[in-house]
Amino acid sequence: MIRSLYNTGMGMLVLQKQQETVSNNLANVETPSYKSRELLMEAAFSETVVNHAQGRRNVLGSLNLGTRVGGLHTDLDQGVLTATGSSLDVALQGTGFFQIQTPDGQVLSRNGRFHLSENGVLVDEGNNPVLAIDGTGDLVPVPVESPEGLSIGADGALTGSDGAAYRLSLVDVTDPGELVSLDDGYFGTGIGNLEPAAGTVVRQGFYERSNVDVTDGLIRLMNNTAMMGANGRVLTTLDETLSRAVNEIGKL
Repeated sequence: MIRSLYNTGMGMLVLQKQQETVSNNLANVETPSYKSRELLMEAAFSETVVNHAQGRRNVLGSLNLGTRVGGLHTDLDQGVLTATGSSLDVALQGTGFFQIQTPDGQVLSRNGRFHLSENGVLVDEGNNPVLAIDGTGDLVPVPVESPEGLSIGADGALTGSDGAAYRLSLVDVTDPGELVSLDDGYFGTGIGNLEPAAGTVVRQGFYERSNVDVTDGLIRLMNNTAMMGANGRVLTTLDETLSRAVNEIGKL
C-alpha cells in the first residue's frame, strides 16, 4: 500500500511538471521563433530498500516509484514565416541559427526581429549585437545607421553603414541533442558542434512565428487536468484505506 502511495504521488508530480510545460508553451504562442517543449517521462524507476538495523546492511529489495521526469525535449521544427515588410525583420528558412553576442558569451537564436541600438549597431530584442562575418573573416557586430535602404541577401550578405561588406553569421548544429535551451529564446552549445548553415535561406521582411500547436496544447491541458483529478481520488482512497488499517484493524 505504501508503494501505491509512492507510485500515485510520483505520477502526480510528473503530471504537474507536464502541465507547467504545456502552459509555458501556450503562454509563448505569440513569442517570435519560440520552440515548443515537451516533457519526457521515464518508467519503471525504482530505489533499492536497505535495512541498516543492528549495524548490518541488508538489502530488502526494490521499491518501484512509478514514473519520473526524464528530461525536456525542444521541438526545433520551423514556425510559420510571416511577412511584415520591415527591413529589420529577418527570418531563417531552414535549420540554421543567428549568432548573438551577449554579456555571457556567444549564443544562438532564431529570433530575427532586429532593431538598431543607440550606437547604430544591429541588435536583437534583448539589445544584444547580431554577429556577422567581415572581410577578414572575423565575427563582429554590424554597423547600421538607418533601416532605410538596408538590403540583406538570401545568404545574409549586407553592406554596413561604414561601406564595408558583411555577411550574417549563420550556423547549424551537427548534433541537436547537444543544444541547450537558455533564457529569452537563446540556445547554447559547444563550438565543436557548430558548422556553417549551408542550406538556410535568409528572408528579409519576414519573421518566424512560434511552432506551438495551440489545439494540441489545449487538449493536453484538459487531459492532464482529468488525470490529476483521477490520481487525486486514488490517493485519497489509499490514504483512507491506510488510515483504517492503522487505526481500526490494529485495535483487533
